[in-house]
Amino acid sequence: MPTEFDFYSVSTSAKPSEPNWPPSAWLEREGWTIPVVVDDRANSVASAFGLRIFPFAVFVDADGIVLGRLAGAIPIEDILNITDQVFQ
Repeated sequence: MPTEFDFYSVSTSAKPSEPNWPPSAWLEREGWTIPVVVDDRANSVASAFGLRIFPFAVFVDADGIVLGRLAGAIPIEDILNITDQVFQ
């Protein structure tokens, strides 16, 4: 596993009718410190990574190769274990 990796989040499928609108205010209230990529109205970033449900995680190596995807609520411990396996 690499000793370092970057973690980014994507704000996508945002709707004014949802309780987390606007996403920027919701993320600030939640204390979110991970860098956020804001998707366009066509959800291009989500589509590019194959997002189908929320939450969704994609593991990408330094060359831009998708190494794995995860969907659903996953405890951080499980994400770290999966990261260990994916980036061997």
